[in-house]
Amino acid sequence: MWLDEQTRAVVLSFSIYNGNFDLYASCVFKFEFTPGGTVLPQYSFKMLKFFLWEGVSDMASALDSPQVWTDAVVYLFVLKNTLGELWTWAKIRWRYGTSLPYFSNIWNMMEVVNIVPFFLALARRITFMSRPEFSGQYKYNVFVTRYQELGHMAALYQESFVFDSISILVSVLKYFKYLRLNEQTNMLWAVLTAAGRDIGFFMFTLVLFLSSFTLVGMQLFGSSIEGFTSYINAVSMLMQMILGVVDMYTDLIVAAGPYGAIFFFLFIIFMFLILINIFLAILNDAYAGVKGDMEEKVEAALRAAEEKAEENFQLGIDDTTVSRRDRAIALAAAARGRFHRFKSRVKSLRKRKPPTGVSDF
Repeated sequence: MWLDEQTRAVVLSFSIYNGNFDLYASCVFKFEFTPGGTVLPQYSFKMLKFFLWEGVSDMASALDSPQVWTDAVVYLFVLKNTLGELWTWAKIRWRYGTSLPYFSNIWNMMEVVNIVPFFLALARRITFMSRPEFSGQYKYNVFVTRYQELGHMAALYQESFVFDSISILVSVLKYFKYLRLNEQTNMLWAVLTAAGRDIGFFMFTLVLFLSSFTLVGMQLFGSSIEGFTSYINAVSMLMQMILGVVDMYTDLIVAAGPYGAIFFFLFIIFMFLILINIFLAILNDAYAGVKGDMEEKVEAALRAAEEKAEENFQLGIDDTTVSRRDRAIALAAAARGRFHRFKSRVKSLRKRKPPTGVSDF
């Protein structure tokens, strides 16, 4: 290995194996040489396992493995769910001539976001098992004579679990759909729904201010602080400051002097003291509105129950002892009584003589 003035990066890549856990690790060390002469080190460790199920190496052992059968049941359930969503979409498309009613429903979109990562994870696993490294010497023997790069295999292995985690997260969020069956458990979803419009405008304002402070921070501290050398790292640093990590004040002062102090206090005032409190105020107002609506519904239900109980008392109906049949008979009798009283009143009005004399009008 030779290093000269034209060298811009050195990459060391190797793989290790842990026999106790049957795990492979793809290790990559990267040393980047900047034009200024500094060295930026980076490293990456990715774990993978060639056998996705414990103790499964062939078809016979796969048929005896409970893990394989569990995965098969999950795959069948997801397939059934996918066919159901396709059937629902087809019916809506046929009835309305457009797919907008389907995609405008948040629960349908959550089903789609739940299903798509699952199939992406499945595609990653199929690609993982179809690569030459999977059926090569590493699968059967560690002590090989030729080095095989496992970085791509490890990336596929980790990406499959990333998509699985997204699907699991959306599956947990789908519990909100069943929490709506109860008023108390539905309060969180009702609050978020009531505050959705205001939260959308707030997020737009937050992104606008955060982007502005990110660009200013990169200009002020990009040459001195590693966290502000790229846009993503700068956003990460500023988000940490919003969440309360403010131990970088000294670094900002050393990097930019009084400008660092001005940047720090302006960011804390606008992002932490103002915008965050506006966000809490939005949620507080939405919660107060939802809580008030729930109390009004409870009071209306209590009034309706009291009126019904008073009406039953006037009709001589006892809800605790009278059956539904007897209650219906009593209500029919009361209705007939009212009808006869109304009829007799009409007859008495007809028997009256018409008024004589000059009208007052």
